Amino acid sequence: MHKTILFDCGKVLIGFSRKKLLNVYVGEDEESRDLINEAIFKDWGMQDKGMPTKDYYELAKSKLPERLHQSAYNILFHWKEQTWPLPGMMEIVQRLKEKGHQLILLSNMPDTFSYDHDDIDVLKYFDDLVFSFVVGLAKPDPQIFVYTLNKFAIKPSDCLFVDDNPDNILSAESVGIDGYLFDPENTAKFIEFAEKNEL
Repeated sequence: MHKTILFDCGKVLIGFSRKKLLNVYVGEDEESRDLINEAIFKDWGMQDKGMPTKDYYELAKSKLPERLHQSAYNILFHWKEQTWPLPGMMEIVQRLKEKGHQLILLSNMPDTFSYDHDDIDVLKYFDDLVFSFVVGLAKPDPQIFVYTLNKFAIKPSDCLFVDDNPDNILSAESVGIDGYLFDPENTAKFIEFAEKNEL
């Protein structure tokens, strides 16, 4: 039985869309969207691995015309405002908690989220939160799973990891953790899985 369930955050618990960020903070101009894509989204993972967002913003600014500096700032520092709860996930997480599962968030996140997430209601059900920025390791590096297992004294065989990225699932499985590949377009599928497997 899986006593501990590790959840990813983006596209598992909350919805996140690059297209929405571009629509809200950049607009429809294709040249501007291409420039922002190259300057911000191409190397976004540098923040997940430990680069402070303020430093990443300065790096992005150096690649962008001044007219797009505010757009870059808004995306980097206000992206969380454009997320939304995925349907049914609050309820299933609450039920898993009530059934006695240890719930741990394991998410690649920049510092802007790692230290400012109180408004994400679903996280109140979690026993602990592991953010890549804080630990200096990011999925799919298997070491972030080893770190989590060791920190909470969890046996891999007692653990289920839920993520929308196949590479992250394979990484978890490489250290003995069972994985569930989550479909953000079909949250009901995971809810059905949890019920069928008596989680």
